[in-house]
Amino acid sequence: MGIDWYIDQLRYAVNDAAPVDLNWGPEKTRANKRNYVLFQPRNFNQDVYENLAKVMDYIGSDNPAQMDNTRGEPLNTFPVKKVYLDVDPELVRSNGTVNADDSIISPLRFEITRNNLFKNDLVILNILAANKWKRPIYFTSAFGELGFGQYLRKDGMAYRLVPVQMKYPQQNWVLERTMQELSRRYNVGLGGTSIRDNNYETMYNNLNNKFMFGGASTKGVYFDEENRRHLLNIRSVYAEAVGNLADAGKKDQALQLLSKVEAGIDPEKPALWLCKVVLRYTTKPVCNTWKLLIKPAIANWPKKSGWVYVRILKSNVLITIT
Repeated sequence: MGIDWYIDQLRYAVNDAAPVDLNWGPEKTRANKRNYVLFQPRNFNQDVYENLAKVMDYIGSDNPAQMDNTRGEPLNTFPVKKVYLDVDPELVRSNGTVNADDSIISPLRFEITRNNLFKNDLVILNILAANKWKRPIYFTSAFGELGFGQYLRKDGMAYRLVPVQMKYPQQNWVLERTMQELSRRYNVGLGGTSIRDNNYETMYNNLNNKFMFGGASTKGVYFDEENRRHLLNIRSVYAEAVGNLADAGKKDQALQLLSKVEAGIDPEKPALWLCKVVLRYTTKPVCNTWKLLIKPAIANWPKKSGWVYVRILKSNVLITIT
């Protein structure tokens, strides 16, 4: 979203979707305006969290006194990194932003992690400031570049911004903790599941009742390398949800997801040879496959145990129990 015409498209209603609220008018991002802004602490207490909307107003101002003039042309600046979003607990409960048993954080505080921001960063922060929890805000990855990554919770294949203290269930998975620690200690890319929070009840509903696989279960349907990679990603999402449900003692729901993904994706589609391709061409040489899923072990799970899956790691097959 770093181009003015692309940003302007957010301002129009599309089908049944209302326009996206922004704090700034289109003139603030036209052409080269605010392509790049700098952090310059001025007249703000750096130990105090400021309202994000107020900081956006500061960046959106053309007051010469708030500009940086040391780089050949005036550049807008932002004066503080610690910001907050107001949270109306009644609103976020009534519109489904949070679950009934969630502990709401109000206000939501975070710290911008960089000394410079680009136009696309500013648009994201604009949306956060203007939305006021009226509509859901999702990211396709665990977006941590601007400092609010700890408030993103996975609902399926996307991450929703929520004013909730995360639980990070993967911290209880012994294998994942071990792989993360070895990666840090020896500076190697062992991978492992990212330590993040998953909204497993919502994930279960989405994965079990809404996800469809097209022709992935049909023999003879060809999937090229790119689409096989997506199938692996979908399987890994199911794997995460199954792990969370197992941790919560919801064995029946975990088995339902296992059955659905096994029936929905032919095991030969994301074949083991693809894992070798992924190892060669990605920076995190880890991928999962359930080709050798061991169902009997699942049937005898203790209440807080995990699940069995196969990990392909540097061309070695590891059967791991988490």
